[in-house]
Amino acid sequence: TSILEIFIIGVFTIDYILRLYTADLLDPKYRGFVGRLKFIPTFFSLVDLASTVPFYVDAFLLPNTDLAASNFLRMFRLLRMMRMEGRYDLALGLLDDVLYEQKGILGIGLFVGFTTWTVLASFFYVAERKNTDMIYCGAAPDRCFENQDDIDTRLCTFDEYGFVDCSAAGCASGEGGDEPCYNVYRSIFSASFWTLMELFGEFPLVDQHNLGGKVLGTFTAIVAVAVFALPAGILGSGFEDLLTRRREEKERELEDHNVAALEHGDMVPMGMTTFEDDWEVVEVVGDGHSLRGSLYNFFHAQTSFSARLFDHFINILVVGTALTFMFDTINSNVVTPQLHTFFDVFELVSVIIFAFEFLLRFYSAGEDPKYRGIKGRFAFATSFLSIVDILSFLPYLIDVYYTRQFITPYADKSISTTVVKFLRLLRLLRFEKYTKAFTTFDDVIRENLDVLSVTGFSALLMWILFSAILYYTERNNPDEDVANYYKSVPHAMWITLLNLSGECPLGHYSVWGKIMNGIIGLFATAIFGIPIGLLGAGFEEIVSNEYKDTPDEVFEDDNGIFRGTGHTYVARQYGIQVWCYRFVNGIGSGVAVAFEISIYVLIATTVTVGIIQTVEGQENTMHQLEWVSVVVFTVEYILRFI
Repeated sequence: TSILEIFIIGVFTIDYILRLYTADLLDPKYRGFVGRLKFIPTFFSLVDLASTVPFYVDAFLLPNTDLAASNFLRMFRLLRMMRMEGRYDLALGLLDDVLYEQKGILGIGLFVGFTTWTVLASFFYVAERKNTDMIYCGAAPDRCFENQDDIDTRLCTFDEYGFVDCSAAGCASGEGGDEPCYNVYRSIFSASFWTLMELFGEFPLVDQHNLGGKVLGTFTAIVAVAVFALPAGILGSGFEDLLTRRREEKERELEDHNVAALEHGDMVPMGMTTFEDDWEVVEVVGDGHSLRGSLYNFFHAQTSFSARLFDHFINILVVGTALTFMFDTINSNVVTPQLHTFFDVFELVSVIIFAFEFLLRFYSAGEDPKYRGIKGRFAFATSFLSIVDILSFLPYLIDVYYTRQFITPYADKSISTTVVKFLRLLRLLRFEKYTKAFTTFDDVIRENLDVLSVTGFSALLMWILFSAILYYTERNNPDEDVANYYKSVPHAMWITLLNLSGECPLGHYSVWGKIMNGIIGLFATAIFGIPIGLLGAGFEEIVSNEYKDTPDEVFEDDNGIFRGTGHTYVARQYGIQVWCYRFVNGIGSGVAVAFEISIYVLIATTVTVGIIQTVEGQENTMHQLEWVSVVVFTVEYILRFI
């Protein structure tokens, strides 16, 4: 045992003794000896005990043993970190609230999901229990692979009880009656794990199913997955409703606070109001009579056509340098020395332009009052887009200074040059000023920072905890392919991250490994996905606020006038357009309705014929229909265009 471990155990022990001693201050019901006994079985008390007691068991009660189980229990120290300022973890609190509010419909969803799982597992067992392609020999002893790299399971047979005999394939049962090879669907319990994977949307044995298994797999993919996803959908909807209410309550509290502050004559800080403020946005324009002002108007305000044209030119250079970097990584047989020389020249010219553009932007930024003086220029230089601009040329100049290489006929694959070229790709982020994608992302994070920090921390703890659990269950897995992923907890973290993300690339786990993967799929992914759900909900809210849906459909009023958003179409003035519009949209007459229906029928028919023509021998089936459909669709498009 390391000195660090002894020190940590000592700290945890003192911490627990003090918590037990002061438990009555936390809640009066823990007062006295009986109260202290009630405190011991509480959640965080058990977590504290699990993080210390195994050490004392190993050190004093069983000093000559190496108990992996007791070492594993120490991993529960992670749960101590979920005591956030004396409160239960917010992620678990949110989950508890959602479960309580949705318990009725969630119970129905869980029952339907469990029933679907059980029934499908039974059907898969019946369909696959005698399928030789489902025989697994990955954990067979070495004697089965003495003269072969793999076992031909097609030579194996089944007895009346479903046990596998692979003697003909060179892998007979041992003296103890062990079964070196077995069918993964040998029982309903075994089939339940693989069925659960398919209900999660994973099909690890898709190429090994027989006809019956493929039919069941198709049904699972189309129908059963949707039914089994009901509990997850209910939880997701519950989280969305709960977070919406929390956000609305927060906004109401903020608005009430601001109203009270205004009534008392206090100042309301900027960014702390939810009112619709109609502040006039003042656009800074430079003094056109000075050099700095003219440069500001050209590079920042872009008040002229030439300024906007130059901005487009810079954008073209940005995209061009990104493309040259990608092409430069292609095999030298494709990129000739002449072409690579052109890439280097283009890169050099682009970097020079980028550098001068930034220097002129930096110089002219002083026209903006917020960027005047040393502090203002420093603020400009450290802004997001300025850092992106600096990284697009400065590393290149440093690399050229040390390597003394400007233009070469062959690609330089050294680490320094590759990193320099990669950093220049960051210049693509300058398009942020048009899309505002990262700005929106930043707004979402800021608005949900309190919840994201706690739920993200919970997801991290769950990731580490399940990695440790699967390390202990799978490190001695007889299947070497599985065991290699769990040689240590750090090794296990990669594959566990995939499991928590809803993926299951491995399948031949031990019994306890299958149970833990089932728990991960059913429950842990819901908690692990809370931060992603929060970001998604935040983006949805911001986008819905910024871009309100406006009706763009044209409708006919009682006077025969067609109206739309900002437009009015009078039938008397535009008779031919209105007639075409009514006809192609099935308005006004039976012929128009029949034409619209015939278009949909023709679309469905041509798609069906196209599918049939992919079958061997049916390539020319009903090929005349293609000509008919092209003519009809062309006429329809002309009418819609009019």
